[in-house]
Amino acid sequence: MQAELRKAALAIQASRKLLVLTGAGLSREAGLPTFRDAQGLWRKHRPEDLASPEAFARNPALVWEWYRLRMEAARAAMPHAGHQALAALALRKGESMLVLNQNVDGLLERAYGDSGATGHGLLALHGSLDRAHCQRCGNGCAAEQIGAEAVPLCPCGGRLRPSVVWFGESLSALHVECMDSWARQADLLLAVGTSAVVWPAAGLLPMARRRSVPVVVVNPRPEGVESGDLWIAEGAMRALPALVEEA
Repeated sequence: MQAELRKAALAIQASRKLLVLTGAGLSREAGLPTFRDAQGLWRKHRPEDLASPEAFARNPALVWEWYRLRMEAARAAMPHAGHQALAALALRKGESMLVLNQNVDGLLERAYGDSGATGHGLLALHGSLDRAHCQRCGNGCAAEQIGAEAVPLCPCGGRLRPSVVWFGESLSALHVECMDSWARQADLLLAVGTSAVVWPAAGLLPMARRRSVPVVVVNPRPEGVESGDLWIAEGAMRALPALVEEA
């Protein structure tokens, strides 16, 4: 792994446009189950049956029960050394680095805030568990302001829903535009803890390879790894601090 770390660190040093894609593996090491992990009664439900507009229309109370558990788990978790290393790297790279975060738990955002890196190119592609918004008027609120009702309501009377992107919904147009722009210009792609199967972010890796852009994969398992990639076969909590220190 040390040889791969050195090669990846040199690539990061030399990069003028570093694009980072983070996935559920980054959060798993903070003690948060991944989106598809089975827990208790939720083993009876596929994530697709809980995280969709259709599921919310059919049984909003069930969807909110699941999301309240996820919100509580996210609030109780703490950013680990991998989150902190990405924040430190963002401070060093400045405008030459963009992180596309597929996680909704807010841990990376908290690490950025703690380190003073807020505003240094971090996009929450799939939204955040920290917020909810009204389906009727669109007004948002922080998670701490959500009422205790089985299905919390906005002051206007409309239903609140978690401010996350569900199956069947599109990403923010601004996020898609930014992602596409960086994908065309990046000279290095760093994929951290992602299986690279959720679109449209999953298309970034094959696009980079078609452009002959180096791809560095940080993942203990070979998910998302293809021939020619630099693969650091370690979890983000250990690999990222070592990589950033080497760089």
